[in-house]
Amino acid sequence: MKNKSENSSSKTVKFINTPNLISIKKVGIVSRDYRKKDKNEFRDFSYTFENILLYLNQQGCDSVIFSLFTLVKRKSFDVIQTLNNIKMNNIKTIFIEEFLDGNERGRRVCYLFQR
Repeated sequence: MKNKSENSSSKTVKFINTPNLISIKKVGIVSRDYRKKDKNEFRDFSYTFENILLYLNQQGCDSVIFSLFTLVKRKSFDVIQTLNNIKMNNIKTIFIEEFLDGNERGRRVCYLFQR
């Protein structure tokens, strides 16, 4: 399996190129209304991201699939740092889409936790 680190200082969260090697037993599926901005003025999950993951981890999910337009890619919200700071013992894989809020296309990202 070829892994590349999304952030060289990160030791636990990795971007994976081969999602077909993932075993999923219980998945949490998360969606929202794309038209509405959240309290932090972004049209993404960044305001509730940590709480959603903590809840699904508590429910025993080992994988989480977020709907499209998961997180606006920006300097003020670092996905890798956020994921490394959340204490999760069940969730091993998170599927998200990072995007720019405008005409540019997003990219699908799969994070694999190696704990």
